[in-house]
Amino acid sequence: MPNHNFDGNTVFEKGTNRPEFEAFFSGKSYRSDLSTHQIDISNITFSPSSRTKWHYHHSGEILLITGGSGWHQEEGQPAKHIKEGDVINIEAGTKHWHGATKNTWLSHVAITVPAENTTTDVCEEVSDDLYNQLPVF
Repeated sequence: MPNHNFDGNTVFEKGTNRPEFEAFFSGKSYRSDLSTHQIDISNITFSPSSRTKWHYHHSGEILLITGGSGWHQEEGQPAKHIKEGDVINIEAGTKHWHGATKNTWLSHVAITVPAENTTTDVCEEVSDDLYNQLPVF
């Protein structure tokens, strides 16, 4: 059950919304880098309806959902509703997207799986047609 009172604030700093995020996200999102030392870990917060573009990580990604409600979808699979407490493991090279529901914020800690190549390739936007077909929670 989504927490409709969640405002995007967790125990981690919400971070900032920067213009360069438009290359990765649709809508307003915030990022705070928690660690770049041994492993890349970021807190990402999505305002309602905000989402990533389709993308894939060469090394994989782990998402720890820390607040709110949203969606995760891997290419060729149906979108899955995600919520606080969920852990999403995304295999290397898997094209996917994730973001908030239409009426709730979503916050997650994103962990880049350590490897030689940890780059991310960003693809096309998630179409409004696809996104608007998802249920409202």
